[in-house]
Amino acid sequence: MHSNKLLDLSNLQTFVMIADSNSLTDAAKRLGVTQSAVSQSLKQLEATLGAELVVRRTQPVRLTAAGNVLNNGAANILGQLHRLNAQARDAANTA
Repeated sequence: MHSNKLLDLSNLQTFVMIADSNSLTDAAKRLGVTQSAVSQSLKQLEATLGAELVVRRTQPVRLTAAGNVLNNGAANILGQLHRLNAQARDAANTA
């Protein structure tokens, strides 16, 4: 039985960076954190979902089917959050 726990936004952003860079090490460099922190974030996300998201045995890392679904959805969610931030700032500046 899987948890109904919501995805952590920070872990989701880290996952998108992993998918974009095809490497945990490169994602860590781009995020300015350790490779260990990126690996922990990925493990937490996989535990929340109960699914493996990347194949770590390959270089570059490859997304699993679940990883592809998450990456596509995450790009949409993160895009919406960026737009929401901009809209709220614009509303605050015009009030």
